[in-house]
Amino acid sequence: MSIAALPLQVNAADKTLKITNKRDAFPIWHVYITPAGQSDWGSDQLGEGKVIGVGESYSWTIPWDGCYVDVQAKTFTGLIAEKRDLNVCGGFEWTLRDANPKQQSKKLKVINKREAFPIWKVYITPAGQSNWGQDQLGEGVVIGAGESYTWDIPWDGCYVDVKAVTFTGLEAEQRNLNVCGGRNWHLSD
Repeated sequence: MSIAALPLQVNAADKTLKITNKRDAFPIWHVYITPAGQSDWGSDQLGEGKVIGVGESYSWTIPWDGCYVDVQAKTFTGLIAEKRDLNVCGGFEWTLRDANPKQQSKKLKVINKREAFPIWKVYITPAGQSNWGQDQLGEGVVIGAGESYTWDIPWDGCYVDVKAVTFTGLEAEQRNLNVCGGRNWHLSD
């Protein structure tokens, strides 16, 4: 007696993907879902003007044949998370979280690639602060051309705002830098 392997019949209503945003900050602005193994992500599945805010979820019913999908989520800052070969038959929930910042190195390295004008002042704050606070370089310290300076970030959370100022008053700033795991900020002419 032989037994034939029959394909598993799955109702489309049973094939769902739920994405939950449990990140510390930043809503998810774009979600791409494709059958597993596709080379092109296709169009944004959230749609125009929709986001998955912090603490929110969004679900999709997968309409095509097969149980496996690839999924990619992006924030407005360009941070990307991907999962491949997710089995959505019977439903799957993907929860996005920031890595535990207490377990990661949180460093910011400012690299001066400018040909002239050393950096005289650097201000670093948790992202979204309205006040830049004190100069983090300290009295008499500069970052000359081709030099760098590194800070350990002491506060909770992964995101910082940073501003660099030359002695002539030229300013450059960068907002919402993720420093968990370390981050380099290159300044050039």
